[in-house]
Amino acid sequence: MLSSQQFRILVSSYHRRLFQCAIHLLGNTNDAEDAVQDTYLKLWNMRDSLDEVENIEAYCISSLRHICFDRLRANKLDTNTDIDDISETFTPATREEQAMEARDELEHLRKAIDNLPPPQRLAVTMRDIEDCSMEEIEAASGFTQTNIRSLLCRGRKSIREQFAKLT
Repeated sequence: MLSSQQFRILVSSYHRRLFQCAIHLLGNTNDAEDAVQDTYLKLWNMRDSLDEVENIEAYCISSLRHICFDRLRANKLDTNTDIDDISETFTPATREEQAMEARDELEHLRKAIDNLPPPQRLAVTMRDIEDCSMEEIEAASGFTQTNIRSLLCRGRKSIREQFAKLT
């Protein structure tokens, strides 16, 4: 069984990754913070059996994803929303335009990743898209973790620069 201090250390080591994953799935910081806190609560309640978990980081992320998906489903199924409370700006055309913008951004992201040198593309794809751990990237690529961090930094910077040119 983990002590509260051990649990705090464990949780804090994964906080940044959990928060980024939650923002990616939910789209805003308030919901992401709530989802991460719910994940911590779930993990705290089962701290007695965390010793049996083989890959705690993967388990934490999996738990967070389930919580995020539950929240997304709950929002879709929310029948308490009064039609008068919905802003007029959310017309079907606006939603369609937002979907088109999201598809365009995704296409720009794919092109930006494709323009990266192969080592950077591999590191960014495995870490940011496939959610691989540094150890998994190291095993698959043969790069050291220091090299991987450098490749990620340069790759992400290049992607940001390519997006900045679009605006």
